Amino acid sequence: MVKELIDNLQNLKNIYQKIFDISLQKKQAIIDGDIQAVSEIVKQEWELLSEISNLEEERMRITRKILIENDVDPNESVSLSDMERYADEGETRALKETAGELKTLIAEQKKINNENKGLIDLHLEYMDYMVNIVLKEPQVSNIYGSSGEIPNDDTENRAIIDNQV
Repeated sequence: MVKELIDNLQNLKNIYQKIFDISLQKKQAIIDGDIQAVSEIVKQEWELLSEISNLEEERMRITRKILIENDVDPNESVSLSDMERYADEGETRALKETAGELKTLIAEQKKINNENKGLIDLHLEYMDYMVNIVLKEPQVSNIYGSSGEIPNDDTENRAIIDNQV
């Protein structure tokens, strides 16, 4: 039964590797400003995340089954390290190795996700800056004078579009 758990973890690792690979592609698409490519990659990510969800449910089922076979409460919270006591020596080594690889891959995925988030935030800030330069609106605090009336000389818009037109 532990072999089934190891196989499940290998499948999880393979899907996380696919997500990592397309996250690298997404990073380049974000840098290139290719919105269509980013959109397609996000769709692929959602499909892979659905597969991960299914594998996680299967992993939980396998874990419960192992616990029941070993007269342990199946509702007990257990870690992969706890599962090693139900494995033989070869399975223990494979379980540790697979779990370590999965942990490393997830850490790398978190890193690339943070980088992609930073790039997206940077693009959004840049777009906001450009929109404000091109279509600058007068500041609300500068519209009305102390008498409550709009002063004639302070409302002139100095945006690029207004100056060009």
